[in-house]
Amino acid sequence: MKSATVILSLLVGFPMLAVEPVQPNVFYVHGVCYQELTVNNITVGIAVYDNGSNRQMDVTVTNRSDESVDVIPGPNYFMLTETAPKQQALKYKTEHDLTSSVNHKVMWASIIAGVGSALATDTSTIQVGNYTATITKPDDAQRAEFNDLANQAQSLGQARISQIHQQYLQRTTLFPDTSVDGSVFFSRERKATQTDATVNIAGNSFSFVFPPNGNAPAPLAAPLRTSPTPSSGSTGITQASSSAITPALQNAPPYSTGSNVQDYFNAVAATGAPGFNSMFDARISEGDF
Repeated sequence: MKSATVILSLLVGFPMLAVEPVQPNVFYVHGVCYQELTVNNITVGIAVYDNGSNRQMDVTVTNRSDESVDVIPGPNYFMLTETAPKQQALKYKTEHDLTSSVNHKVMWASIIAGVGSALATDTSTIQVGNYTATITKPDDAQRAEFNDLANQAQSLGQARISQIHQQYLQRTTLFPDTSVDGSVFFSRERKATQTDATVNIAGNSFSFVFPPNGNAPAPLAAPLRTSPTPSSGSTGITQASSSAITPALQNAPPYSTGSNVQDYFNAVAATGAPGFNSMFDARISEGDF
């Protein structure tokens, strides 16, 4: 009894050491910051950037635990908060929000093209004796151009919606040693200089700060990479790599190429800057349309 009292006295006499929160590994590819954090054998890697229309979060989740875990997209599981210069939560955008935005732009493109086509006329005058007559007729060449612009907008809009459906992170049950990846989107705050990202997976919270502080560690090995992104119509789940593999890193963040319709809508599908998971090899920016 006396020995137990002595041990208790020693424990009380020494303050408890504060446990440092685990910091994510940080690395850069073509200027884009990627962060990776493992909690309870679940690894989450993300990149957050301004795509021109929204804040985009590219996500990869690898389950190396012994149990299945659910990855659920939504505002309760993926959060982004601006912390400088203002403190405000950025609105989570659903897949429906993104496709509705594209449809809205296509609608206005069609309206503008229709008005332009209707107003595209060629006016000339003729002199008949002492009278001057004005003749107005459709400008077929200009009308054809407006119709082509409307058709291009429709095609680009359909392609963009297809890309959104393909890219958007879907709810997935990850069995042991499997991975999933995709993207989620948030409202854009142009003046934001710092954002905090939080991802909740199976009761585990993963926290990231963009840009990271200067003390953030670099990974000890090349980040994990899964097999190539499955084709459309597959489950979207990939077998996790058994070792760390150097990722294929190419290209840079998306840019417009410069045609009339594409400049008007920024509607070019871009490959983007891939990261440590296969989904980064085909990143498509919501800002493209």
